[in-house]
Amino acid sequence: PNPALIEVPGLVGLSGGPLPLVSQVGSSIDKKFAYCLPPYSNKNNSMGQLKFELTSKQ
Repeated sequence: PNPALIEVPGLVGLSGGPLPLVSQVGSSIDKKFAYCLPPYSNKNNSMGQLKFELTSKQ
């Protein structure tokens, strides 16, 4: 099958340009964002995490 046509649960851009998720929602989450992704070499179907903070922790 064509990899470009395979359905996936979601796709998120994480670069620093104008289109990625962080750039689009940054102002509404006070630019507090973190992600943790498993190594590409991990073949165990591990999942990563996305975290958004709406308020700063002091």
